[in-house]
Amino acid sequence: QTSGGLLVAVPEAQAPHLLEALQDARTLAAALIGRVTSGPAGRLLVRGAGGPA
Repeated sequence: QTSGGLLVAVPEAQAPHLLEALQDARTLAAALIGRVTSGPAGRLLVRGAGGPA
């Protein structure tokens, strides 16, 4: 649920280009919020700035 927001997944190498394009388009807010990595099936690991959450 983003309450009107938009969540987009793009290849990691394209993220800087997408952020720049969104900023150039004067998007209200745009940020890189995470990354998908390989790991055990069914496991979700969330880390904040201070480590695992």
